[in-house]
Formats: sequence, structure tokens, C-alpha cells
Amino acid sequence: MREIDLGNWIKEGHGFTADSYRNKEDENLLLKLFYSDNGQELAEREFERAMSVEALGVPVPKTYELVSADAKTGILFERIANKRSFGRLCSDKPEKLPEYARIFAEQSKLLHSTKCDTDKFPNEKDVARRLVQDANIREEIRGFLFELLERTEDADTCLHGDLQTGNMVMGSSDGEEKTYFIDLGYFAYGNPVFDISALYLSTKGYQHEESNQEILHMTAEQLEDFWKYYSISYIGSDDPQKLKEFEDRVAPYTMIYMLLIIEAAAGFEPAIRLALAHIEELYNKYK
Repeated sequence: MREIDLGNWIKEGHGFTADSYRNKEDENLLLKLFYSDNGQELAEREFERAMSVEALGVPVPKTYELVSADAKTGILFERIANKRSFGRLCSDKPEKLPEYARIFAEQSKLLHSTKCDTDKFPNEKDVARRLVQDANIREEIRGFLFELLERTEDADTCLHGDLQTGNMVMGSSDGEEKTYFIDLGYFAYGNPVFDISALYLSTKGYQHEESNQEILHMTAEQLEDFWKYYSISYIGSDDPQKLKEFEDRVAPYTMIYMLLIIEAAAGFEPAIRLALAHIEELYNKYK
């Protein structure tokens, strides 16, 4: 693994497990440097999956190589010029939020209609089963989630694995504005409901949490509006009954996504308590 000098890079972003840097000499390079305790494992997994996702033809920044810097493991990516997450776009131009939600939904549907390489990516249902089995939750909730998974129709289409407004960006490449998926460490295949539940959680489950608003650069009202306009575009209808049925189908799966958050929180009690409270609330509503 090649060692690079962090002195040649300028920090421009901070995430849950990694920081991003731009190169002082080459504006087309981005370094994603993982700082968490399991950073090397996360970097290697994301590098492998990012390369495989690119081979599928999914719109993602080019992946170059694994590197080390400052005793940490990182990945060199193509840096997208004028990059803005969809959260930033909605925050900067709230009057265009319905349009951005529509674009986000259209790109989601394209991803969810793309056949995945099932030899290179995990089955999201298997991932969910493991999370449910290992979770420290009441047995009634565990049984409910196992039954939910049994009823879930299998699929071999692509899933981002962490679909939220921070993980789709718009920027310029070769002089043309394009949309890209980023942060591909949880990419998988399966039923689109798993992906949509991640978006639902950030827009309708955690919309009032200040940390969520800060990460996604949107107010609670903007997040809720984004979900509304996303749903209308994704299902192709603004009929209130159909929108309610869509939401009621998706919402229980956020319980599984919150188990992933608990696992990733690695003992951070406030995040764990919040997730468990939401799981209890959803269970009481949908059991």
C-alpha cells in the first residue's frame, strides 16, 4: 500500500468514519481517509465494493487506489468538481426542493432496476437477518422482524445500502453536470424497500434530531417535504391513500436499519438509546 504525505492535502469534509481531503496540486483527486478504530477494514471493504459498483455502470466517481497516510488507511477517488450533496442543494435553494427530490427518486429507481452482481455483493436480506439475530432487543421484536423478512420478496437488483441525501451528489465531470452515488461501503442487492427505509429514517424518523439535520444540512420541515416529493415521484402518484400505503410498507424496515446504526455506533450510548426508542415506537405502531 502506497504511503502518501498528508501535507499535500487540504481537509474539506468530515464524516462519521472518515475525513475527505483535496489535493493541493491536482483538483481532480480526493482522499477519503478513515479514522475509526476499524478504519482499515472499512476502507478495504469500500474500495472493493466501489470498484465493483463502477463496473456495473452505476454513476459513481472513479476509484483509484488504497493508500496510507498518517498511520490511517484511505482511498483515492476522482474528485467531482462543484460537488454538492442533495441535502446541500435543498438547503441552498429550498424553492427547488421538489425538483431535487424528483431527481433523487428517479436516480433511486434507476439504481433499483439495475441487476446486481450477486457474486460480488452481499444479499441485504442475509445482512438484515444477522443484524436481527445479534441485536440486543426484546424477543417479541426479534420475532416480528424475522416474520417481516420472511414476507419480503427477494430481488437481485442494486441497493446503495445507506440511501440518504448526503450520499447522492451533483457535480461536474468533463464539463457536464451529473449525478453520482458516493459512500458505497454498504452496497448490496435485494428488495428496494431496504434502501427506501434508510431514506425514510433520515427524513421522517430522525427529522427532528439536531445531529441529523446538521449532517444532512436540512431542517425538519425540509426533510419531511423531501420525503413527500420523493414518494410522489417514486410511486408515480400523489394519491394520499397510495402515499400512506407506501409509507406504511417502508416504515417497519427502518427498525432493521436502526440495528445497523446501533452496530456502527460501537458503544456510543446516546445513539443506541435513540435507536432503541425508535424501534420500540415503530414496533408498537406496526405489530
